[in-house]
Amino acid sequence: MNEQQKKTTGKSALAPNGDDGRVCQMCTAAVADREAVASEAAVPEEAEVNLGICPYYMRDRGKGVVYCECAKFRFPDKGSRREILYRYCAHPDGYKACMIKQALDHYYERKYARYEQQSS
Repeated sequence: MNEQQKKTTGKSALAPNGDDGRVCQMCTAAVADREAVASEAAVPEEAEVNLGICPYYMRDRGKGVVYCECAKFRFPDKGSRREILYRYCAHPDGYKACMIKQALDHYYERKYARYEQQSS
């Protein structure tokens, strides 16, 4: 998209939805892959599918802001955002070491154990 198109449409090539923030293409693709696999009936509920992205990752709004199910992260610069995202959120195995993911895993284990006890 050239400069003239940006002026007439008000949208940039990096943000086709008109949002000012940049969208991490790798993260967006991984979320789409995760949703496609989750919708398949052949995958057992207990099986953890390793798609290389944290299951609690939600979106990247650009401008140094990343959302997961439990938190909103604000980074001081692009370098620190990239370092954390690629080390934990979008790493094939690194997301398993994230303390936020571990805390949410334990939370859901307790929550569903409580539901199972109540329904028995």
